This record gives sequence, C-alpha cells and structure tokens, in this order.
Amino acid sequence: MSRSTQKTWGLATATIAVGLALGGIVALVAAAVAGRLGRLSVVGSTALVAALGFLAFSLVPFLKYPAAPPAVGSGDTIGERTSYYFVFVLISMAAVVVAALLGRRIAAAKGAYLGVVTGGVLYVAVVAVAAALMPTVNELGDFPADVLWEFRVSSVLTLAALWGALGLSLTWMLARPLTQNARTFS
Repeated sequence: MSRSTQKTWGLATATIAVGLALGGIVALVAAAVAGRLGRLSVVGSTALVAALGFLAFSLVPFLKYPAAPPAVGSGDTIGERTSYYFVFVLISMAAVVVAALLGRRIAAAKGAYLGVVTGGVLYVAVVAVAAALMPTVNELGDFPADVLWEFRVSSVLTLAALWGALGLSLTWMLARPLTQNARTFS
C-alpha cells in the first residue's frame, strides 16, 4: 500500500473501523453505568464514560509511549515496544475502573467532591508509578524533530477527534429521544 493511500483512504478506513468498535464498547460500558454515577443523567454518564475512555485508553498511554512515524524505531524491537504500550493501556484502563469504583463508594459515604478527588488522585498515582517503572523507549535516532512533532500532534488530534465524535454521537443519540419524549408529554 502506498504512503499516499495510507495517509488518506487507509487512515479514514482504519479510523472508522476503530471508531465503530470503540463506539460499541463505550455504549456497552455507558449502559452498564447508567444510573449508577450519582445524579448524572444517562447522557451525562455516557459523556463521562467517553471522556474517561479518551483519557485512560488514548491520552495517558500516548503520553508515556507517543506515536512514532513508520520510519522511526528498530524493526527488531517493534514487538517489545508494542507490548509495553498495550501493558500500559491495560494498567491505565484498570486504574480508571478501580478509581471510578472507589470514587463512587467514597461519594456515597462522604460526598461527591471527595469521591471524585480521591478517584482522580488514585488514578494519577497509579499511572504515574506505572509510567516511572515501565521501560522507556528512545529509538528516534536522527529523525527530524519537526516532522516527529507534527506526526505526534496529528496523532493525538486524530485520537481526540475520534473520541470527541464518539462521545458527541452517543450522547446525541441518547438525548434525542429524551427531548422528543419531553415534548410529547408537555
């Protein structure tokens, strides 16, 4: 596959496929937590699930192991680098689930503010320790810094756009019938 195809149709196809899969997973998680996150509505809890998904599944792992262009890195270490990334994703996802459960429990006992803050601090502590303990990957060599920067900014913006579109479309699909029902009953 040519590089121009990878940058256009290939990227669009992969983004749509991943977006559909993530959308299904986020919808299932949002359905599971609906009504279980304090006073958040179904729309609010879905938006929160999408935001936490972006944070734990994409942004935080990206900060530890940022994307690199295909020409960067040794072909001999790609398996190791991929393993490190996915282990960190799993740690981050597990930490956000545990933090949410703990935060929910503390919120029920001591109030929402303390629950949210405690959950957030727990998440940050776990991923910070994991990031410090996990191996660092530095195989950039003499790759041009400006090209690398543009690639990484584009990568994180693509992730943000994907998760943003996912969150917006799921919450829109939920809010639409709710507003139609409200109009019917008024």
